[in-house]
Amino acid sequence: MLLQIKAFIIGAKNTIIIISILCFAGLLYYTSVITNQLKNVKADNERVTNNFQNSQFKLDSVKNKNGELQFSVNTLTLKANEFAQFVPELKKEIEDMGLKIKNLESVVKLNVKYVYDIDTIEVEKKSENVFIGRYNDKFLKLSEKVTLIKNKTDIKIDSLKMTIVDNILMPHEIQYKPVWIFWKKPVGIKVWIKSTNPHFNVDRFETYDLTK
Repeated sequence: MLLQIKAFIIGAKNTIIIISILCFAGLLYYTSVITNQLKNVKADNERVTNNFQNSQFKLDSVKNKNGELQFSVNTLTLKANEFAQFVPELKKEIEDMGLKIKNLESVVKLNVKYVYDIDTIEVEKKSENVFIGRYNDKFLKLSEKVTLIKNKTDIKIDSLKMTIVDNILMPHEIQYKPVWIFWKKPVGIKVWIKSTNPHFNVDRFETYDLTK
């Protein structure tokens, strides 16, 4: 009888230990799930806050050590449905290209212009009434045919050919936020753009990073 009681007590103790281990493991799993959910909520809140702060696409410009002008803007991080709501006209434009928003990683929309102020154009006389105007430098080639009409009292531009040469670089830079003394966490992306053409100018620069 004593042996049976002893065996029962040992079995009960083992059962309690197993139950305790299972409860502890369950508690650890639950804590891990809650912690991850809180992290995701916090990260999403930071994403929304950064998007709000950068929604106007404030354009920064600076000259690098070579004297070249370069521009930068912070990227919005959007989910596919948010992107469709925020810029529906851009969504339609992309879909008209035969692309699906859900398959995109990022989108960049850039409005640029080239401003030239030309003082002198070389003119070649081809005939009594026909002249060819030319301008040529490292970044612009211009050719224009002009004809005198109405007894040389008016001109007609018969043709105009213009070639603009450029080389554009667009690096994506990760932006970090300091958390501890030796630890920083990524909070967004800044996109830079640099042109080798000194007449290059940016009117508006929109960048989107699409997440699932």
